Amino acid sequence: MDIVGTLDRIVNDLRAQGLRANIDPVKLTPPCAWVTVTQVAHTRLGGCAEATVSVLLVTTDRPPPLAHASLGELLDKALAVVDPTEPTVTNEAVKLTDNGQPLPAYRITTTTEIG
Repeated sequence: MDIVGTLDRIVNDLRAQGLRANIDPVKLTPPCAWVTVTQVAHTRLGGCAEATVSVLLVTTDRPPPLAHASLGELLDKALAVVDPTEPTVTNEAVKLTDNGQPLPAYRITTTTEIG
């Protein structure tokens, strides 16, 4: 099951929209998109499965109006290539590194097939 390949496909799509995106949060500098898998549902015999993927749009720490403006711009770009399967969560806080502070974030959830 190629979970990394599935995540990399989403990362590449986001990068094509001009977003800094990665599956490794340590390699990111906001504003950016952190792509991670949250669960795998086995749909058929023979190894076919669907991954639930979170695309966390993260911006720098700033007053809420500016954070929402920045995250809204990231959201517009991300929605050009990511098909949400749930409403976007707009009150997240994400730490990209162990030493970092929580940063404002939006969470897009999508589902995609893993080969």
